[in-house]
Amino acid sequence: MADPDDPTLPQRWPAPSTPRPIVVIGSGAIVEQAHLPAYRRLGLSVAAFYDIDPTRSAAMAARSPGAQPLTAIADAARWPDAVFDVAVPGSAVAGVLTELPERSCVLIQKPLGESLAEAQRIASVCHSRQLRAAQNFQLRFSPNLIAMKALLDRGFFGELVDIEVRVVTYTPWELWSFMRGIPRLEILYHSIHYLDVLRHLLGEPRSVFCHTTRSQRPEYADVASTTLLDYGPTSRVVVGTFHAHAPLPDHAMSELRIEGTRGTAVTRMGVNLAYPTGKPDTLEIWERGAARFTAVPLRGSWFTEAFEGPMSNLQRFAAGEDTALVSPVDDAVKIVRDEFPKTSPQILRDAGCDRQGRRKVGTGDRLEDDKRRAFTGHTPRPSSGRERNRKVAPGHEDNTSLSSGSQPNACAAMLPSSCGFRR
Repeated sequence: MADPDDPTLPQRWPAPSTPRPIVVIGSGAIVEQAHLPAYRRLGLSVAAFYDIDPTRSAAMAARSPGAQPLTAIADAARWPDAVFDVAVPGSAVAGVLTELPERSCVLIQKPLGESLAEAQRIASVCHSRQLRAAQNFQLRFSPNLIAMKALLDRGFFGELVDIEVRVVTYTPWELWSFMRGIPRLEILYHSIHYLDVLRHLLGEPRSVFCHTTRSQRPEYADVASTTLLDYGPTSRVVVGTFHAHAPLPDHAMSELRIEGTRGTAVTRMGVNLAYPTGKPDTLEIWERGAARFTAVPLRGSWFTEAFEGPMSNLQRFAAGEDTALVSPVDDAVKIVRDEFPKTSPQILRDAGCDRQGRRKVGTGDRLEDDKRRAFTGHTPRPSSGRERNRKVAPGHEDNTSLSSGSQPNACAAMLPSSCGFRR
């Protein structure tokens, strides 16, 4: 099999030739464990860190030669030519963007808000401030997925007949305290990556149906989901996840499989197996007539090599080396068009949201997380027994899809419980 650096089976996005400095907004674990190692490999310099916890930004700056800790987001204006790496909870993104210099280049950690209203506001801020903004959907850029996309483009698989993402694992949600009490969890903060990758590989589906199930721990929302994507009568496309598996490696699974009439590929996304250390990613391919699958040597994994791609693409786009962003914000918010299916008022009430999908805050709410308070000024309504037992929207009991022209990460990411749409 070809070497991982063989251009006939690419596994990396080209690095920028004239990189800009990076200013990091939000200095949490994902930045420390994934963003910074990727940037160091690319030889990119981080100029400054901001975090609502000054000790955190100071500690991160101390470990990055030449970087400065910031005491306010507005101080980032000192680097007008920087690329801003925004890694904050989804509900805090819009507020951060309004503080950045106009016409900035911005890489935004997923999700793009935690409701349709928040996603719409983020898009509006990006346009009004002329931000060149990309969503950090880094799974597209993992070595095995770049290679798989190359195989797909060259017709290796033939006609596609079965595509499945299956994740059965134990995810330690307690590592992210801001996730406690939010009304939508699993797809917004996890499976959205798989839905994005499927759109990247296959294009837009005809329709989508999604069902989520609630956690047995009352402080968390949904921790499992099944999403069916309609790509026509001859192919099955499904994403299935379950994050409450026994905290053991036995029978855990994290893979994406593509089967076609001529060939098959199976990738392992190892980070999900004992997060955050995980296991190495893998890619195995099979051509019709072969006696066995062949392992493809990989240059790295989703964590952390994939994080090189979104920043490289954004930096190259800013320099004119790439003609387009791979994951522009406008692509991430196709879900908020007027034809997007409306969530029933009852589901919104059960989720603690208003009619626009925004969380409502009561006077008795307790702040579960200091970061959410500082970034947004409020905390989500704690989940309740009523929320955990909410019902499918009226008229959806038979899984009938709603009419829409929206995209799959759209429906699945933003609506609670069961939902669907048809193009």
